[in-house]
Amino acid sequence: MDVTDLKAEILTTLEADIAMLIGSELKAAVADDFQNITAAIRSDVETMKATVLHMEQGLSSCSDDVSSLLTKVGKLEMERPTAQKPRRQTLGHRKVHYYQDCADILRCARESGQLRFNGTDISIFPDYPPSVVQARSAFGEHGSGSPIMELKKRFQNPGEAMAYVKAKILPDFLKD
Repeated sequence: MDVTDLKAEILTTLEADIAMLIGSELKAAVADDFQNITAAIRSDVETMKATVLHMEQGLSSCSDDVSSLLTKVGKLEMERPTAQKPRRQTLGHRKVHYYQDCADILRCARESGQLRFNGTDISIFPDYPPSVVQARSAFGEHGSGSPIMELKKRFQNPGEAMAYVKAKILPDFLKD
């Protein structure tokens, strides 16, 4: 045997031993990581199972409540009285032939405040002829350019107006 043959044989043996050693070390490291990952996944699955069981118990009690409420609603719909009071009172229109009588009635209504009859409110509104209505609407269209009219159109309810005042006007007022 020659020295080169001996070197080649030792080299192949060492390569095989090193490859086997690296392979076994990699398998051990990967196996440890794999076992750690599987243990973590199993614990997560167990906590999810416990959560699902808890949710099922809560939902079953909710479904019992819903079914009992449905039966109560069914009974309430059946027990509704047949005769109900109308939602709005019927309006009564009365004509007054003389303008002065109409003006007197409206003046008295303004002075006395809210009118009540048998526990219901009575509202009195003037019934103007078409010429007066047309003149008033023309005045309303002409006067709509005022800032007050623009604010009245802008806000639909008092809450919107108050929110606008708090957001836009009060901070500027408090700065000074």
